[in-house]
Amino acid sequence: MSGSLPEFEVLLAHAAGGSRDALGRVLERLRAAMTRAAGRELPPWLRARVAPSDVVQEALAEAARSFGTFRGRSPEELRAWAVCIVRRRAARHARAHASTRKRDVAREAGSAAGLLGAVPAPAPSPSAHAIARESADRVRAAVAALPAEYQRVLRLRYEEGRPFEEIGRLMGRSTNAVTLLWFRAVARLRVSTEEGP
Repeated sequence: MSGSLPEFEVLLAHAAGGSRDALGRVLERLRAAMTRAAGRELPPWLRARVAPSDVVQEALAEAARSFGTFRGRSPEELRAWAVCIVRRRAARHARAHASTRKRDVAREAGSAAGLLGAVPAPAPSPSAHAIARESADRVRAAVAALPAEYQRVLRLRYEEGRPFEEIGRLMGRSTNAVTLLWFRAVARLRVSTEEGP
């Protein structure tokens, strides 16, 4: 089979057959096309808030999760499918940030500057502090119960703010592998914090 088909099509066939390694290699080969698509799809005003590389990481994780729904057979069809995922992700970010763009504090600062200095910010109530503390304690306990590699990828991503490429180098894994690891860690954390005591 591999003698008659180009290497990428062989990888694609193995990925369709359930090989996680082949799927990771296939998705990694799509990264450049997905990055170009993210650069085209993200409006300039949004790039200051959302990096194209973050959209690509999200799209790669989604593509890995939903690969079973891909019905194409050719590399071109796969590329088009992956770019579609990038477009949807970019559109979600644009919708999510559209309201904050409309009410940009910098644009409102001139008219509200005098008022903001005169009105003190409301202090949170004691019950709001208690609820926030309980919530933080619950998340810390849930993270501590996760496997060590999940804890590490969450710490590197959220506490240290590192990009997935750097996390991959630090953990000795591919970018795609740490993205999937991060996704699984977040999903497990979400389930354990929603279940509660």
